[in-house]
Amino acid sequence: IQHTGLLNSINAIRAVAVEYALPICMMVGLLGKEPGTAPKQSKKYSVRIVETILDAMGIMHYLIEDDADIGKIQPAIDAAYASSRPVVLMLGQRPVS
Repeated sequence: IQHTGLLNSINAIRAVAVEYALPICMMVGLLGKEPGTAPKQSKKYSVRIVETILDAMGIMHYLIEDDADIGKIQPAIDAAYASSRPVVLMLGQRPVS
């Protein structure tokens, strides 16, 4: 889903994933995030607040932005199932060479 969809769904995610402790794995596109910039440093407000909201909710999250980050995906999913907690894989834009 796009990050705006995550923000629109936050109450449902709270109820289903967090309070019922379900290992829901979400891939969230950070549309408009500048390549190579941390999400919290983005000029785009809606991108900038995603991590802060996930932190407040206790939801594990990982930035996937380049080929080196692909190795984070399976361990994140495994951790979600092991802990019975949701996880968000935030998909950023690959830097343009």
